Amino acid sequence: MRSERRERILEVLFQIRPGEGRLTFLLFLHGLSVVGAFIVGRSVRDALFLANTTRDKLPLMYIASALAVALVGFVYSRIADRVRRDLLTAGTALLFALGFVAVRIALGSPGDRVYLAFYVFVEVVGALTVIQFWTLTNDIFHARDAKRLFGIIGAGGTLANIVFGGAVGVLARRLGAENLTLLCALLLAGVAVLATRLGRRVPMRLARGRTAGRAARPAAARVFASSHLKFVAALAAFTFVTTTLVDFQFKTIAAAAYEKDELAAFFGTFYAATGALALFVQFFATSRVLSGLGVIAALAILPTFLGVGSLGILLVPGLWSATFTKGSEFVFRYTINDATTQLLFLPVPASARGGAKAFIDGVIKPAAIAGSGLLLLAYKACVGNRVGPVGVASALSALGWGLVVFKLRGHYVRSLQDTLRRRRLDLESARHHIYDGATSKVLLRALESPEPQEVLNALEMLPHATVGKADHHLVRLLANPSAEVRKCALEHLGRIG
Repeated sequence: MRSERRERILEVLFQIRPGEGRLTFLLFLHGLSVVGAFIVGRSVRDALFLANTTRDKLPLMYIASALAVALVGFVYSRIADRVRRDLLTAGTALLFALGFVAVRIALGSPGDRVYLAFYVFVEVVGALTVIQFWTLTNDIFHARDAKRLFGIIGAGGTLANIVFGGAVGVLARRLGAENLTLLCALLLAGVAVLATRLGRRVPMRLARGRTAGRAARPAAARVFASSHLKFVAALAAFTFVTTTLVDFQFKTIAAAAYEKDELAAFFGTFYAATGALALFVQFFATSRVLSGLGVIAALAILPTFLGVGSLGILLVPGLWSATFTKGSEFVFRYTINDATTQLLFLPVPASARGGAKAFIDGVIKPAAIAGSGLLLLAYKACVGNRVGPVGVASALSALGWGLVVFKLRGHYVRSLQDTLRRRRLDLESARHHIYDGATSKVLLRALESPEPQEVLNALEMLPHATVGKADHHLVRLLANPSAEVRKCALEHLGRIG
C-alpha cells in the first residue's frame, strides 16, 4: 500500500511512472557521484597545480588535456560497444578510483610531474565518466522516456556542484587539499557499485555500431558540406576558445590571491555558489528565455556576459571581475546555452546528426582548446605574465562568437523549413521540449503549407514544442484535402481536449 502511494506521488510530482522510481533514483545518485568526483577533483587539482608549479605551464595543460581526452575517447570508442555497458562503467570507475589513490600517495614527491599528470588525469576522468553515465542512461530508458526522466536524473549532477563544491570549501581547510583526492576515490567506488546494481536490475543492451574512426571522415564531410552545420561548428570553436581564455584568467588571478588550501576552498565555494545559481536558472529561467527570446537571442546571452566580463578584467583586473566572468560561464553555459545548442541540431537529418555531434565534440572542441593553449603560450613568450591583456583576446573571441550567432539565425530557420519540407524529423531522440519562438513560427507556417508531407512533418513535431494558437490551425486542417492530414489534426485536437 505504501509502495503504491509512493509511486503515485512520484508520478504526480516528477512524472516517474510505476516501476521507474528505483532506476531513476540509482541513476540520480550515479550522476551525483560522477559530477561530485569531478568537482572535488577539479578543485583540488587546480589548487595543487597552481600552488606547486609555475603558471606558465597552464597553457600546456590545456593542450595536453585536449589531446589526452581526444586520444582516450578514440580508444574508448573502439571497445565501448564490445563490453556490457554496466561492467565497462564499473570497471572504469574502479580504475579511476585507484588512480586517485595513487595520486594521493605520489603527492609530495620531488618535482612537479605528479601535478602535471594529475591535471590531465582529472580532465580525462571527468570527460569519460560523464559520457559513460549518459550512455548507460540511454541504454536503460527509451528515447521517448527522456523528456520525462532525464531532467530529474540530470539534476543529480547540478546538485553535486552545490553539495560537493560546498564540501570542498569546508574540508580543504580542515583536512588539507591533498586528502580530498580520497573523497574522489570513494565517490568513484560508489559509481562502480551503482553501475553494478543497475546492471542487475535491467538487461543491458550491447549496442553494436561503427567505430568512431570509420565515422569520423563522413561526419567531417557532412559538417563542411552543410552551411548550417559549418556555423554550428564555428559556434563551438568560438565557445571553447573564449571559455579557455576566461578559465586561464580566472585561475591565474585566483592563484595570486590565495595559498594552496585556501585556494581549494575558494574553488569549492565558487562551484557551490555558481551551481546554486545554475540550478535556479535551469528550473525557472531556461524555458522562459527560450520561449520569450528564441534560439538566437538565447545563444547570445553567454558571449555577451563573457565579452563584458573580459573587458572588465582588462579595465579593472582583479578577483571580482575574474570571478564574475567565470561565474557567468558556469551559470549560463550549462543551462540556457547547452539547452539552446541542442536545438541547433533539430534541422539536421537523423542520419547525419550523431556523426555531426561526434565530430564537433571529438574534433572541434579539443582543437579549439589546444589552439587556445598555443595562443596563450605565444602570448606568454611575447608579453610575459600580465593577465589583463588576455581579456582583449577573450573579448574579441566573444565578439566573433556573437557574430556567428547573428549569422546563424537565417541558416537555422531555412534549415528547419527545408527539413520540414523534405523529410520526417527524428524526434524520438530529442531529449528537450522545444520552447523556441522562432521554431514555433516555422511550425505554424508549415501547418499552412499546401504540401501534405510538410504539414504532416509539422504535425509530427507539434507535441514536442510549445506553440501558441496551434489549435486554430488544427481546426482549419480538418478541411484539408489530404485524409491523412485530417486524421492527424483530429488526433492532435483530441489530445488537446
